[in-house]
Amino acid sequence: MSMKDEENLTDFELALMFVKQHVDNNPYAATKEQIDLLNLNAKIHEEVQKKSKKSQV
Repeated sequence: MSMKDEENLTDFELALMFVKQHVDNNPYAATKEQIDLLNLNAKIHEEVQKKSKKSQV
């Protein structure tokens, strides 16, 4: 991701990126809440993709 892309992210998106980077770099230091947050974000992302594919058909 380029600096220009990062400038357009919301604070929430930046926080998610930070948590993901932290978990990726040191998974044993991750808290349950951080892992739950990333799992929920992935689930929501998948649901949005499914809905957008259905609306395109």
